[in-house]
Amino acid sequence: MKCKIETSNGIMFLKGIDGDKRLEIADYIELHDSSLLMVSLILDKKEYFYWGKNHVIYTKLWGCIDSMMNVVVPFIYSHMKVEFNYIRADKEVEYNIVFKSPEYASYYFNLYGVPVIYSTKKEMPEWDWVEHSDNKNILIAQKGGKQGIIRKDGSVFLEPKYIKIKINFSILLITCFYDDSMVTEIHYRKDLKLWKFLPKGCTYVNFFEGLYILRRKDGLLFITDKNYNMILYPWFDEIDICSNCYIVRKNNKWGIISRNKNINIEGFKNPVPAPITRIEFDAIKKKGFGGSRAIIVKNNLQGVFDLKNEKIMCSPCISVEYQIFPNTLNDNAIAFKTTKQQYGYFDLDGHLLFEIKIEDDKINESSIRAFKNGKVYLESNKYQYVFNKDGSYERTRIVQRYWGKTYHNYDAERWDALTDGMEGDYPGSGVDYDLLGF
Repeated sequence: MKCKIETSNGIMFLKGIDGDKRLEIADYIELHDSSLLMVSLILDKKEYFYWGKNHVIYTKLWGCIDSMMNVVVPFIYSHMKVEFNYIRADKEVEYNIVFKSPEYASYYFNLYGVPVIYSTKKEMPEWDWVEHSDNKNILIAQKGGKQGIIRKDGSVFLEPKYIKIKINFSILLITCFYDDSMVTEIHYRKDLKLWKFLPKGCTYVNFFEGLYILRRKDGLLFITDKNYNMILYPWFDEIDICSNCYIVRKNNKWGIISRNKNINIEGFKNPVPAPITRIEFDAIKKKGFGGSRAIIVKNNLQGVFDLKNEKIMCSPCISVEYQIFPNTLNDNAIAFKTTKQQYGYFDLDGHLLFEIKIEDDKINESSIRAFKNGKVYLESNKYQYVFNKDGSYERTRIVQRYWGKTYHNYDAERWDALTDGMEGDYPGSGVDYDLLGF
């Protein structure tokens, strides 16, 4: 593309970039040992009045021209500078909604405008640009206006035939966009140590325990195995894979499907996973260590489902106004917490067993546990409690506690502190006067 520089009233313009339109030159940088000129053009200028003053907002883009007034590097970059005898250009690629700021990609050129793979200094003269990425083996590149992927040695990994490509290195996923808005995705399989194309027209959602959750163009989700054989057919709006089951959502209702049992359905060639519950719950929330239990909610009442053993442990019968602790469900009782930070227990029919109200003390949440043989052992900072299911309790003073691999006798330490200020039973840093008989 040929262009020329014109001057009017002391202002420099570049003509030939956008037809016969003259674009004002905002800045330029001459390069040593090169015929290139780095130029910043004002593409848009907006004036506004604020707090009694006139202000101007500029939209500027950088590019490079040579001494023959040919455009060598197109004017598509937001920033440009010389960095270690290379030209670094930054371009806004998307806007981060969370941080409310633009995100930029970087590109490197040599002093003659040839794209460079910066990590290996490999020059790519036939390409439009190569996107820089630190310590990555594959890079997005563009050739003839189409995007592809190259390796850091310059070899082609994916031919340039897409209008846009994204690489998510956190989940190792390549997303390629076609002209017709179709999408092809390529997922890296760590077990095979290679990239594999997902079924055409499907997009990646998750990969867990050798199973894919994929989304069709109509938004419905389904599950396949590693070889893309259908396991759960496309019918669901949301799917969560658990160790023994699938938690699914359809039309804002939730249900649970088995991973271990199959049933035959007329019209389907192969057996399909068997339902454990109907899709009738308003919410299903995994809880507990490893997500072994889930809270099931229906009509503002909550219960508990055992994900490991595939059974309902408590039908929805407890108001959602209470926070229940699924891992404490045992011996026909389950612990809860109120909005006023009070604790207590329900039975599994939703009847209140008791609420813990101790005027001179408060139970620690970390000590809330399950009933066993009709009793539950709880603790505060000062006492250990033994509760019965009718709410009656006995308590004993905690005088010695295991802490940091050492037992501390708090009564002895209090006595030492009151009498001589020494460190009592804490070992290694002072005399234990308690042992000396004082």
